Amino acid sequence: MGDILNPISTLAAAFMGSWAAFRLQLFDRKGEERKLNVAAGNRALIALLQQVNTLKLFQDDSIEPFRRSPIRAILMRPVMPYSEEKMGFDIKELNFLVTPENQQVLLDLILEERRFRECIQVINTRSRFHHEIIQPGLEKAGVREGRNYSGEQLVAAVGEVDYLKISRLTDDTVHQVDKTVESHIKTKNHLLMALTKSYPGEKFIDFDLAGASDPLKTINEGGILSSPKDQFSENVRFYSEMRFKQLTLLLAALAIVGVGITQNNVENIIGTWNGRSLLSLFSILFTAVMWVMEVRATQYWVENRKRVEENFPHPKVHRFLWWLDATNAVLLFYLAIFSFWIFSLSKWHPNGSLSIGLIFSELLLFLFSAVSYFPLWVHKYRQISRNSGAG
Repeated sequence: MGDILNPISTLAAAFMGSWAAFRLQLFDRKGEERKLNVAAGNRALIALLQQVNTLKLFQDDSIEPFRRSPIRAILMRPVMPYSEEKMGFDIKELNFLVTPENQQVLLDLILEERRFRECIQVINTRSRFHHEIIQPGLEKAGVREGRNYSGEQLVAAVGEVDYLKISRLTDDTVHQVDKTVESHIKTKNHLLMALTKSYPGEKFIDFDLAGASDPLKTINEGGILSSPKDQFSENVRFYSEMRFKQLTLLLAALAIVGVGITQNNVENIIGTWNGRSLLSLFSILFTAVMWVMEVRATQYWVENRKRVEENFPHPKVHRFLWWLDATNAVLLFYLAIFSFWIFSLSKWHPNGSLSIGLIFSELLLFLFSAVSYFPLWVHKYRQISRNSGAG
């Protein structure tokens, strides 16, 4: 019977170790993918910011001072040619947004980039025409800067045909700049909403050209949202990942210990301690450390989540099943693992005093967990009872 159980247990332990390593690698890969997608989203927001900032500066400096003037076509001075090539999007980086609910955002980004390029071309065309045709005409007619001239005099100086051309170009420029600034800001809001829904708790670049921002939404020197709520959401995600990695590490370590125990380590190594008993003692100590780390990580996770509860709503659960959740399941798992190794050690190294001491340690760990989790249990029970009553 032992000849059959040994290879089976070895295979099972190897499978558990491989599975734990695979899950950890998969989790890290998803975390890396998340970081890349967040960075791509921020690059798209930066591109939008560069584009709209360029147009907004032109709007404030060149358009607004002469918007109401009947001869703005002449008074609006030309500007140095703009280059739109350095402010484009890399749509391929945003493939993670190709979903039914977000595909319109990608289409809007493509349209906004085309609209920006057309807007820059109109600005450059008008500036070039003003510089090459209008200014020489004014100079030839003897118009000097700083003197007052009537609209009829300026029109006569450049000629009616050229004035009509520069008027049309100016009207097109004002219209294109106004519409593009407006549509860019709307697209930014839609993109920011899609990104925050896809990756809640992450930090994304935001800008508000009107200056009327949410008082909770501040922008630091890097342009990254750094409000307290954003930081709390980031902390929730961090401690969630920590808890998962700790559990995966525990499973991997137990799988390695399982392989060692199946190798028939019955010879004494240190006094009356053989390989199996030493591995059991190591497993008890390791489980105790991971147990404490799990409780502490859970406490930090809960305290941060309470401050952004609206971002992490509780699912609808029957009020009599409020206790059935992942946190309590992991607690029972640690309790079972600890009890199993105490039982194994008592079989492989019988020692009444040691067994009583370990059982007492287990009771202390469980009491520590219960005291630490009690506020969580009370809060969750009240939250679920409130949701059940509202339903």
